[in-house]
Amino acid sequence: MIKRLLALALIATPALASAQTSVTATASVAATSTLAVDKNIDFGAVTPGSLLTLAPNAAGAGQVTVSYNTTTATVTVPASVLLTNTTYGTATMTANLSCNTDGSATAGACGAQAFNYNGSNAALATGSVYIGGNIPAANSAGARVGTYNGSISVTVANSGV
Repeated sequence: MIKRLLALALIATPALASAQTSVTATASVAATSTLAVDKNIDFGAVTPGSLLTLAPNAAGAGQVTVSYNTTTATVTVPASVLLTNTTYGTATMTANLSCNTDGSATAGACGAQAFNYNGSNAALATGSVYIGGNIPAANSAGARVGTYNGSISVTVANSGV
């Protein structure tokens, strides 16, 4: 009798079903880039009628750093900046800009400076543009006394994935 009950219990017990599946997880990372001003440009004292040159690695030279996550980031710096006298608002002079990406004294033309990805999965890639320039003698010859300021518009564009 016990054997019969045991046999019935085994036959009456339903089989346990099991199943398995996978869920896919996806994330998309957007292209990003940022620019940070590390140093503003300070040409220093200009003697009217004299050439003033500031190397890209000089103490007064400017520096802009780009952080990015794409194959290439292109930083663009204009060729010149118009400086306006802050005391006499109509007095101006132009400074020609020169750039490099290695922080040396070698000055090249500004414009588009391309950086190729040098980062890792743990950090964004970075690169710097060093900005110097000159104020030609002809540009300062008739300059009025005072402080001259200007604004340089630096842009960055990403490309690649």
